[in-house]
Amino acid sequence: KHLLIASGGTLYRYLDGVFTSIKTGLKSDIFDYVNFEIMSEDVAIITNGVDNVMVYNGESIRDLKHDGYDSADSDTNKAPRGKIMDLHYGRIWIAKNNMLYFSTSNRNGYDPDDWTTPLDEETEINQHGGYISIPTWDGGKIIGMKVIFDDIVVFKEKNIFKVLGTYP
Repeated sequence: KHLLIASGGTLYRYLDGVFTSIKTGLKSDIFDYVNFEIMSEDVAIITNGVDNVMVYNGESIRDLKHDGYDSADSDTNKAPRGKIMDLHYGRIWIAKNNMLYFSTSNRNGYDPDDWTTPLDEETEINQHGGYISIPTWDGGKIIGMKVIFDDIVVFKEKNIFKVLGTYP
């Protein structure tokens, strides 16, 4: 229903022939996004790698949190910043430098606001988010990520990797 446009550090919504500013003071106008559903609400999750990852529900915009939708808002309670994101098996995946971060797939459903890692891998398996380090020791950083069939493929400057499986 909405078209989001970034220009001059401002994010605009275009709806019914009208441009409306929904977020100002952004440091980059180059965004990646995924469509998602949070608690039966359709949202767009958007990132530019510099500013906090944001959630737009058609009316308002907020930062994507690290520790749950209802948790306190603070500078340390934000999802990881990355330029590239995709959706794979209900998890949000964000790439940054040599790291892949993924949101939770907890008992109550997929929660893009939960990026916490499990405290106990055996009893909390697949209930939290996490990360995968993809170092190559050649100085290459992640330049692309795409879901291809059932796998995530990560493109680095001199290498290509495939993430296998759907569980941490």
